[in-house]
Amino acid sequence: MLLNVNVGFLAIQSVDDGAGRSLAQIASYMSVISSFGSMLLGVNLARKSYAQGPDMVDNAVRLLSMMMSCGL
Repeated sequence: MLLNVNVGFLAIQSVDDGAGRSLAQIASYMSVISSFGSMLLGVNLARKSYAQGPDMVDNAVRLLSMMMSCGL
């Protein structure tokens, strides 16, 4: 839903004034990127949960901790 709103907002011609990117556009682009990132993370965790079975929660915590320590 949020991704759809952001893309719709960026499609409005009055948002683009032609003089570079506005703060609203930059914030919307960052929100789109964050939405894609959260979807990819969710799909990755769901894929791992099917492969790992009942130990999924411990493994998910370990994976997220490892990702945070790497700066992702």
